Amino acid sequence: MDENHLATYGRWDLSDFSRQLAGVEVAAMIVAVRDAPGRRLAPERAGGLVSELWSLLRASLPSAVGHRASWRELWFFRPVADGPMELAATTCSASVQDDDADVWVAVAPVSASPERRLVALNELSMGLAKIEYRRQYPSALCVRNGAVEHRPG
Repeated sequence: MDENHLATYGRWDLSDFSRQLAGVEVAAMIVAVRDAPGRRLAPERAGGLVSELWSLLRASLPSAVGHRASWRELWFFRPVADGPMELAATTCSASVQDDDADVWVAVAPVSASPERRLVALNELSMGLAKIEYRRQYPSALCVRNGAVEHRPG
């Protein structure tokens, strides 16, 4: 597995990822490295930050299954029974010390169905993008640079 195709479950494959922890109630976590307002984060630096976040989250969420979805985004599933992921979300997003970067994390429960999981992850990812231009939050715990920005409900 190279640094561009990170996966905790073997061969990097989105459909394999969605089938991990099948039948188990899971929470999804998306970690997205974005440009800070008015700043431009170099692509190489964004990739390096994603790799750093990957290592940090693998250590802090050992039961999680992870997948690097893009150059700037990581996706994780973790059994709900293993406890909340808020501490990991705030800790990892606060760990990045780069004025050009914002680290957004969204955490929400998702379906046990592999097909629905991918839809939910895509919706969470799009929801994070909408924050930047619409100030509209997804129905998820949303953390930015270590601070909780939004709680569902």
